[in-house]
Amino acid sequence: RGCKERHLRILFVVTGLSVLDDDEVMGHLRQGNMSLVYASAIDPRWSTSAGEDNVPEHYVAFASAFHARVGGGDERALNNGYALVNHDAVAVATEAVRISNERGLEELPTAEEVYSQLMLLNNAHAVPAGGGVLSYSDNLAGEAVGRYVPVVELPLEGDDPLPNPHVIRD
Repeated sequence: RGCKERHLRILFVVTGLSVLDDDEVMGHLRQGNMSLVYASAIDPRWSTSAGEDNVPEHYVAFASAFHARVGGGDERALNNGYALVNHDAVAVATEAVRISNERGLEELPTAEEVYSQLMLLNNAHAVPAGGGVLSYSDNLAGEAVGRYVPVVELPLEGDDPLPNPHVIRD
């Protein structure tokens, strides 16, 4: 690039982006006066901003359990967002299984029975997940209501996530 005076922003929308842990890419961004802006599943600063409005209510509990079982306390282990997305997907599926078998039948519920319960995951059956309190609605064709979609700009500036995060609404 011939014009280093002007700041260049590159925009991405992805589930997980791990360039934060790639020293070479981060060096190129700093050296080139560039930033990478992305909407993802996680903001790496959520762990340091517990209890604030810009962090999902149950994120700290998720991160603590993750580090106690598999993360070994390495905060970078959560940076790409895949651990959070996979955890929340299993939490949703588990709740759908539970409500599909509330009648206490001895047989396991079928895949069709579990699938039919997904749209009942709202109000009384909202799922307290790491990425938000998730519920579902026919209006959004399976998109989780209550899910945080943070916008993160790399290189990171400051210790706090941006205020007023986007949260999927019905």
